[in-house]
Amino acid sequence: MKKAIWVIGNIAGESIPIRDKIIKMNCIEKIVFFLKTADRLQLVKNCVWALSNFCRGKPTPEYERIKQVVLY
Repeated sequence: MKKAIWVIGNIAGESIPIRDKIIKMNCIEKIVFFLKTADRLQLVKNCVWALSNFCRGKPTPEYERIKQVVLY
């Protein structure tokens, strides 16, 4: 699972249009779930890193789509 999250985070960090498509697919909700239920530090690190990539870039994503990250 941690590799899949790493790949998604990497893709989100490299392409704004693809980041936005991934966000629309509710990936943030799923990654937040894995973050909340993680029992290994490396999985927590990968989740946090991936989520940070969803929040960066210009133009920034709509707040309503990323507010789970900010509120968690």
